[in-house]
Amino acid sequence: MIKIKINQEEYFVTITKKRIKNINLRIDEQNRISISCPLRTKEQDIMTFIDHHQEWLTKRILKNNKMKQNVIHLQDEKVVYLLGKEYQMVATKSPEKHLQIEDDVIFFASKKSFYSFYHDYLIHRGKQLCEENGQQATIKVKKYKSRWGCCKVRTKEIILNEKLIALPTDFIDYVIVHEISHLSVPNHSPSFYKTLSLLCPEHKKYKKEIKKYRLTN
Repeated sequence: MIKIKINQEEYFVTITKKRIKNINLRIDEQNRISISCPLRTKEQDIMTFIDHHQEWLTKRILKNNKMKQNVIHLQDEKVVYLLGKEYQMVATKSPEKHLQIEDDVIFFASKKSFYSFYHDYLIHRGKQLCEENGQQATIKVKKYKSRWGCCKVRTKEIILNEKLIALPTDFIDYVIVHEISHLSVPNHSPSFYKTLSLLCPEHKKYKKEIKKYRLTN
């Protein structure tokens, strides 16, 4: 392992020597840098290789840091993200306020009341969009680590990631109609995208922009 400096920040580089011909440089989403190289590669050669790729590393690190700012945390102690907006969470003992939204504050009687609220919203919106587009499906909500939703064509089930509730409403609708389209075309063939274009003409824009939001555990 060696230590390098990029933009005044220090990073450790993991070195793995293998029976290969070329030096390979990688950086993951957590800015962990690694190099695999031939068995007899000298440290000076490795440093020279890194120097030649400084600009590439800098761009990747900046991109990763920007992405981290958009990681979706559904709930972070006293703050919650709902339909693209940040709210303060305030617990109340009043039995009349199971869940109430006032300006940028959410009053809730229990966490269960909050979970019920966004589950009900996603299920209702899913059913609504199915009906509008002439489809029938059972809408479910669960926690996913790496996908916004999925469609089980055989059982006609659309399962939505609970963290969708943190996104703006147009992104939520995009994910739902994407899964609805799979009820007609259960793959990502040209026929699928033709169907999706009818339901969401701007699907290419949403596909690109939703990448700025990243899921986390």
